[in-house]
Amino acid sequence: MSIVDRYSLRGGSSSREPFRRPILEQLAPRLLLNGVTLITHGHNTDTTGWISTMADAVADRVVGDPAVYTLYIKDNDDDEEPDWHNLIAKDPALTYDTVDSGEAIIKIDWSDMTDGLFDFDTSTLDVGYYAADWLAASEFAEAPIHLIGHSRGGSVVSATAKRLAEKGIWIDQLTTLDPHPISGDAGVFAWDTVRFADNYWRTGDYPDGQPVSGAYDRELNDDVFDGGWFSDVGYSGGHSDVHLWYHGTIDITGPVDDGTESLSSDVADEWYDPEYDMPGPREQVGYHYSRIAGGDRSELGGWHPSAASRVYMPRSGTQWANLAAPLELPGPLTVQQGDGIPIACRYQSAAACDISFGFDADRNPYNASAPDYLAATALPATSDGTAFDNGLAETQDIDTSTLSPGMYYPVARISVGGLTRYAYSSQQVVIEPPPVPGDADDNGVVDDADLDIFSGQFGIRGSDLSADFDADGLVGLSDFAILRANFESSPPSASPAPSPAPAAADSQSGAYPGLVTSVTQSQATASPSHEPLLPAPSVPVDKFAFPASSPVRSARKPAIEHQLPGVLSDDKPDSEDQNLLDVDLLLDALSL
Repeated sequence: MSIVDRYSLRGGSSSREPFRRPILEQLAPRLLLNGVTLITHGHNTDTTGWISTMADAVADRVVGDPAVYTLYIKDNDDDEEPDWHNLIAKDPALTYDTVDSGEAIIKIDWSDMTDGLFDFDTSTLDVGYYAADWLAASEFAEAPIHLIGHSRGGSVVSATAKRLAEKGIWIDQLTTLDPHPISGDAGVFAWDTVRFADNYWRTGDYPDGQPVSGAYDRELNDDVFDGGWFSDVGYSGGHSDVHLWYHGTIDITGPVDDGTESLSSDVADEWYDPEYDMPGPREQVGYHYSRIAGGDRSELGGWHPSAASRVYMPRSGTQWANLAAPLELPGPLTVQQGDGIPIACRYQSAAACDISFGFDADRNPYNASAPDYLAATALPATSDGTAFDNGLAETQDIDTSTLSPGMYYPVARISVGGLTRYAYSSQQVVIEPPPVPGDADDNGVVDDADLDIFSGQFGIRGSDLSADFDADGLVGLSDFAILRANFESSPPSASPAPSPAPAAADSQSGAYPGLVTSVTQSQATASPSHEPLLPAPSVPVDKFAFPASSPVRSARKPAIEHQLPGVLSDDKPDSEDQNLLDVDLLLDALSL
C-alpha cells in the first residue's frame, strides 16, 4: 500500500500529478546585446568587399540573429550634397523590430559622393550630418550606437557624432581607423557625447592616419604593414592594412580574411605581437572593447570621458535623455520571486525626465516579447546642457513579485519630450519560484521524503529546521497541517485540512494560489509559547511508540511529551521505527 493510501493525505483521487515547483535550467551566461553598429568606408570605395565582410564578422559576434542593412546616401541633383537615401535589409525577414537580439548592423555607402579617384567635391561633413539626421529620425537612435569609419570614413563618423551631439544624443563608441580627412572635410574629434572613443592609426606611406585627442589612441607599427618584415602580405599600403588589422580583432580565430586580403595564422600572430610594437594579443585589443565583445574599458587608463578629454558641441533643437550601456547588476543574478533586484545605471538629461525599469525575455524592446515595465520614476535634470555632462548614477531596487519564474534581461527606458532611449543589462537574471509550502527537502514537490523529514524533526525546537514551515521555531502540528494540505496535490488542494489562513501581506500564497502556507490559532491551537497542542486522540495512547532505549529519542522526549501529553509509551523497539515517532499512529491519533 502506498504512503498516500496509508495516510489518506490526498482527500481525493490519487491519480493527480503532484504539485511541483517549476525547475529552471541555469544556462551559461550569454552576452546578448541591444544596439546598432554603423560601419563606413573611405574615399573611392563602397560597402562591398571588406566592409561587407566586417559587417558579417560583427554579426557573428552577436548571440542570435542581428538585422543587417545597407544605407545608401546619394546626390540626386548633382550639387555635390547628399539629398537622398535608401535603406535595404540584407534579409527582409530579419528586421530590427523583430530580431530577438535587438541588434542592427548598418553599412553606410556614400560612394555616390566619391565616384572617382579625384572626386573630392563632397565634404564628409555633409555626409556625416545627413547620416546623423536620418539616424535621429529612426528607431535606431533609441539604442546604444557604435560608429566605425576608415580613412575619410573616420571623418564621416566623427561628423555623424558631432551632429548627434547637437541633439544631445550619447554615442556609446566612436572607432576611427587611420582617419584621414582632406581639405574641406570634417575634423576628427572625441565629442562630448561620445562615451568611448578609440583610434588606431599609423604613419608612413601616403595616406597617413592621425591621432585623436581624448581617444584611447594606439599607433600601429607601419613597418609591420608595409615595406618592412611582412611586406608581401596584406594590402599594398599600410593605410588599408589598418582596417585589416581591426578586422582580425573582430574575427579572432584562425587566419585574418576580410574578403579582399588575408593573413595566415602565423603572420596574424605577428601583427598582434607587442614585441613588434603592435597592440596585442589579438583577442584583447581593438574590437575587444566594443559593447558587443564586452571587454572591460575601465582597464584602459585615461579613456574616461571628461571635460578635459572631450570637445563640447553646443546644443540645438529638442534634446534627448540618455542611458549608459550596459546596465549594471550589483546584486545576485538569481533571486526568488518577490525579492528585489538592484539595477544601477548612469543617466543624463538637460531637463527633468522619466525612467522606467523592466524585464524582457530577449533584448529587443520593439518585438512581440515586449518588456514589462514598472511605474516610471521622475528624475531631475543632470545639467542645463551648456557644458560637458557625464550624467548621474542611479540605482533602484526593482520588485519581481509580478514576474513569472524564468530568465530575463533587465532593461531601462528613459524619456523626455517624447524622445526615448533604451539600455539593457548584458547579463540575465533568474527569477526562481518561492519554496513550495511543506517541501522540506526543497526539491519542488511535497512527497514521502518531506513526511519523513517532518517525522524526524517533530517536536524539535530550533532555527533553520527544514520542516518548520511556519517558521515559529518549533516543528509541530501547525507544520503538519501545512504539509498535509499540500501533500502531492495541485493547487488548490482538493480537500485541504485545515483550510489555509488568510494570506498576510508578505505571504507566499500569491505564488502558489490555494497552497497552505500558514495556519490560524483555531486550526492548530497554540499556547503563548507557540507550542501546538494535540487534539484529543481517538486511539489508545499505548499505541504510540517512543523507545526509551534510544539516547537521541530520550533527549527529545520532554519536548514531545509537552506537545503530545499522555499519548507516548516505550513499548516498541528501536529496530521497528527509526523515526522520531510512528507517523502512522500520529495520523490515526489526529483522525486523519
